[in-house]
Amino acid sequence: MKAPRLLRSRRFWSSVCLVAVVAAVWVALCLWSRAGDPDRILAEPRGADGRLTKGQVRRLLECDIRDVDGNTRRYNYFQTLTEKPSYHGEFDWAINMLCANRRTDAKVAHEGLGVSKQLIEIALDTQESSMMRSAACMNLRSVDPHGALEAFKEYCKSARPTTLDYHLFRGGLPGAQRINGKAPARYSYQAFVADIATKTVDDIYIERLDEAIADEILESNNVTMVRWLNRYHGVDFDEWLRANAPEVFAFRKRELERGYDPVRNAWLMRDMRAGRVSNVVTDEGLVHSLYKDEGDRAAVRRLLQICADETPRRGEENWCETLRQWYKANRSHLVYDPQVMHFVVGAKAVRPEVSVQSTDAGEMK
Repeated sequence: MKAPRLLRSRRFWSSVCLVAVVAAVWVALCLWSRAGDPDRILAEPRGADGRLTKGQVRRLLECDIRDVDGNTRRYNYFQTLTEKPSYHGEFDWAINMLCANRRTDAKVAHEGLGVSKQLIEIALDTQESSMMRSAACMNLRSVDPHGALEAFKEYCKSARPTTLDYHLFRGGLPGAQRINGKAPARYSYQAFVADIATKTVDDIYIERLDEAIADEILESNNVTMVRWLNRYHGVDFDEWLRANAPEVFAFRKRELERGYDPVRNAWLMRDMRAGRVSNVVTDEGLVHSLYKDEGDRAAVRRLLQICADETPRRGEENWCETLRQWYKANRSHLVYDPQVMHFVVGAKAVRPEVSVQSTDAGEMK
């Protein structure tokens, strides 16, 4: 008895083989995707100290790199469609997708100081690819930028910084957009190398903050002022929270004890709409993923609203003058406190005083 004609057809078996190969590739891609899912990596057994291992952190960074690469290509594709008005919706979606990798960044940053050592080791490993080192440095800016520069300073005692090192490690330093009506001079490679060799990390940051606080277009909720000086609308941010949002103050204090500052991580939990930062809403999926307690979720939403609020309240109208006067009075004694992850007024540091001009002039002598 002969087999059916279909089964004797070479074209049929060629098609079967092709389908089998495609199916195998699809299954392999699915397994690869699942293995590289940040939530799955974070749910894996951790090291003996309860923290993520260097290998797990590296795999998280691979997820980050994969997202950046894939979403950049989507963005470039949809950018070519913007000449047609009917495609504006897709272009907005593409911009949102371009920012999707911030979810991986936020999950790494939420681990706080528990991953700082691993990120620093990867960032300083010259055997790693530039993409991997860059991803590590980007995450360090949210986790432990001060500690990263301390480690880099130690690293430079035995190796001269390369231009790649310069771009990676200076990227998290504060700065200004406009002074005296123009962009300030670029912090050059030569100046950076000299500073790393001769100055403390605190002094490097303070000199960068000198420039940032002289910015003519400084805003009252400027992220640099909040992150590094804990000043919001010209006043101490903790005092402001204690008076206006006590539940957020308590939440931030608890999270600092866990080893990370939610203020540093706040921008990663925002969802960009139509590519406009001013039109920001909470990324609910990310908030639910990071926080299981509904009270913590509410505190995060409120924190995001506060960080995005550019309007000072009654009595805070002279915030810029208040901020610059405070900075001038305390600059000589600002010390970085790793417990609260920002500069505080201490007695250890003594620096030359600087004068801060009026709000309108917006520059420092």
